[in-house]
Amino acid sequence: MIGTIPIRYNSFLLDFAITPILFLLVSLILYKLKILNPKTILLNSLIGLIAVFFLMYLLDGNPSIIFIPNFICYGISIVLSYFINNSKSIIKKGLLLFVYFIFLVIYIKVLFFYIANYQNAGTFSGIINSKSKLDLKAIDVNGNQLEFNNNKIFVLDFWFAGCGACLNEFPEFEKLYLLNKKNPLLEFASIGIPIKKQGDLEKLFIEKMEEKKYTFPVYTSVNKIDSILEITSYPTIIICKKDSLIFKGSLEFAKKYLSKNNLISK
Repeated sequence: MIGTIPIRYNSFLLDFAITPILFLLVSLILYKLKILNPKTILLNSLIGLIAVFFLMYLLDGNPSIIFIPNFICYGISIVLSYFINNSKSIIKKGLLLFVYFIFLVIYIKVLFFYIANYQNAGTFSGIINSKSKLDLKAIDVNGNQLEFNNNKIFVLDFWFAGCGACLNEFPEFEKLYLLNKKNPLLEFASIGIPIKKQGDLEKLFIEKMEEKKYTFPVYTSVNKIDSILEITSYPTIIICKKDSLIFKGSLEFAKKYLSKNNLISK
């Protein structure tokens, strides 16, 4: 199943930042109003979270790893509200809230991006370094084939028509391309993955790209590159050579890899 985890993760971050806090506030309000016994609220809430997670598992068969920490955050919020409500010390309440918000900040700013990259690419860092000849074929609108030169490192941005997250990423990919297009070591390309019955949509998508006047080279896959590279989520950045796969993951992590190896302008 194709996913579209946005490179900036805005909707996910909003959910991860706000929803646990709402869980905390609602639980505290219920405790204060004494609508239910605190232990009953705690037990019912935790059972509800577990039930939702297993429902996702039954429907999907493989619930996203990205949501597991989110459920953990919800559970922590509910448990925290119970201890805050039962604590008589204002200092202790404040300390619990402080530790909780520090945890959320660290998770949102650091851990989430590694988890999202693992979900998309199968590794936390995106670095793969797999030695195997890659039979990748792609053509541009004029029928010209993308040539995989032995001496170059290729930075490939994969997308499919109708992927809003892919559209959101194009401006950042364009910036990276403009800064480094004269680098003799690198070759940049944006590669669309054809989806059945999306002919008109794909044309509209490319027209949208042309309206924005992006200058990076655009190609279309002709031999199921996504299957060869095991791409399951879009957008995905691939860094490779003709005979090896170096990196698979998000654009942000790709830029970190290229910068760390002194391959791009900082």
